Amino acid sequence: MRIGLIVVGAGRMGSIHAENIRRLGSAELVAIVDPDEGRARMLSERLHVPYYTDLGDAVKIHRDRVQGVVIASSTTAHLDNVRVAGDLGLNIFIEKPLAPSLDECREIVGIVRRRNILAQVGYQRRFDKGYQEIKRILDTKSLGRLFIAKFIARDPMPEPGVGIGKLYLGAIFDDMVTHEFDLVSWFFGYPPERVSAIASSLCLGGGDYDSALVSISYKDGLLVDIEVTRCSAYGYDLRLEILGSEGLAKLENVPENQVYIYSRGNTARLPKLPWFAERFREAYYREIESFVEAIARGEKPVPNEEDGLRACVLAEASKRSAINRMPIIISEILG
Repeated sequence: MRIGLIVVGAGRMGSIHAENIRRLGSAELVAIVDPDEGRARMLSERLHVPYYTDLGDAVKIHRDRVQGVVIASSTTAHLDNVRVAGDLGLNIFIEKPLAPSLDECREIVGIVRRRNILAQVGYQRRFDKGYQEIKRILDTKSLGRLFIAKFIARDPMPEPGVGIGKLYLGAIFDDMVTHEFDLVSWFFGYPPERVSAIASSLCLGGGDYDSALVSISYKDGLLVDIEVTRCSAYGYDLRLEILGSEGLAKLENVPENQVYIYSRGNTARLPKLPWFAERFREAYYREIESFVEAIARGEKPVPNEEDGLRACVLAEASKRSAINRMPIIISEILG
């Protein structure tokens, strides 16, 4: 039996997920939902499926064919969409982050538990072969005692006049650094002991920080450094390295090809660094495939709502630290 899915959100991420569902032989794209009728119609016409502006209406019409909902709406609408899906008993795939506040993240986790539904969170890097190899190396403990980990995430600066969505102070930690927060918990365990963050608005304006440094420390002494910015003039830059007593593991950028051209006058042309949709094309496919398989087997997906909540806690700690200019003890947030 093919697993029927409705995609909520006809923007960039909704389009990626809808197209991947169409690629899966084990899944069926039942409908597109977006409150913006024009945007919903455009995607539905491209993929030849019906569209709706209300999730409840879509499920009412197609209930017998639907086993899950892929929520790729704006982050501020995640909770409302989860409430609807939960009331209807539908499994959910929810784009990162769970929600823009820790309270809403906790409410989403509560809905998943009360309704006894399956939930997966869209941390696609867990499905990338490079990050999976780093995880395998850490699990073998071949690096020995871990000393320092460093993450670099630099997004291309938007073109003049191009926005990046509605922003609020600290949104960068919820929306962008959330990937690194998930990797930190996946790689090194949870919870850490302390989080300290500093942030600035250097290139974009618009109500939020566009650059930040986050330091995370563990009780065993491991130090984690995360550097993020939306101000990269040269393109997408995503790297990490982990230093241990027995060696170093590094994950470098993945260029679109391996052609390097060197010319007279000490000039060089380097291969292009693809933007995230191309860089993680297969990872996005694999995460939806994993969600469909979890529904078919009735098994709890990974990463799930608990993983999403952990990232929310680290984001909340970072926001408090950056805004109040003080380190945050994680146990104080956990209560």
